[in-house]
Amino acid sequence: MVAISELWLPILLAAVVVFVASSIVHMFLGYHWNDMRAVPNESAVQDALRGLKIPPGEYLLPNRTSTCAAPSTRPGSSAVRWCC
Repeated sequence: MVAISELWLPILLAAVVVFVASSIVHMFLGYHWNDMRAVPNESAVQDALRGLKIPPGEYLLPNRTSTCAAPSTRPGSSAVRWCC
């Protein structure tokens, strides 16, 4: 019978190999690419959110196809940036 102290290195290496392999498979197969869809009429949604006087910061709308807008220059919305 083999002692567990002799198997720590193979166990650790196997765990690292499985983690790296699963990460690569997950990246290339793209299981979750369609999980986040575009908001219908995204510009109207952004305009409605700007009217809520949300504090300055970076916010995310879940649409990976739109481009990030420049910081808003509208009165009352200082440096709120809507990113994709």
